[in-house]
Amino acid sequence: MRIVRIENVGSLELHVIGDYEDERYFGTDAPYDFYLVTLDNKLLKGEPFFEEPTRAEVIAIAAANDLEEAQAEMKANGWQLCGVRKCTRIAHFEVILYDVYTDIGDVFFKQDEICPYICRDHMTENEEKASGVREPRGHIHYPFTNEYSAQGFTIYRPLDIAL
Repeated sequence: MRIVRIENVGSLELHVIGDYEDERYFGTDAPYDFYLVTLDNKLLKGEPFFEEPTRAEVIAIAAANDLEEAQAEMKANGWQLCGVRKCTRIAHFEVILYDVYTDIGDVFFKQDEICPYICRDHMTENEEKASGVREPRGHIHYPFTNEYSAQGFTIYRPLDIAL
């Protein structure tokens, strides 16, 4: 595996610092090909990356770990963190609860309060594991969105983000 180290907190300089293998956690097989993020030799919480992470992805992990400089950079760039519990990825979609009231000719269109933003991977999983009928006034159970089981279904509005 490789470590991505945040060296200069003030300017959030990122450096890939070579290979690392630790038999205690990763067995004795060939080195794993993924990246983790550290700051001051402390592993930051977040999922590993299977290709070298972008600056935006590392900033998201740092922000999720309460690093103020990273949170400020995310805000300045208009980025949001995925709303799925313990996810440290940048969101690609705004989550909208949607329903149609055919009897009165109206729609319900409101941002999900529990998971207002979601990353691409969790959006895919959310849809693949959804159960129910996608119809007006129907009920669909999702693993990450619509936690209060409101009638209708979840739709996703792409965020205009430049990573």
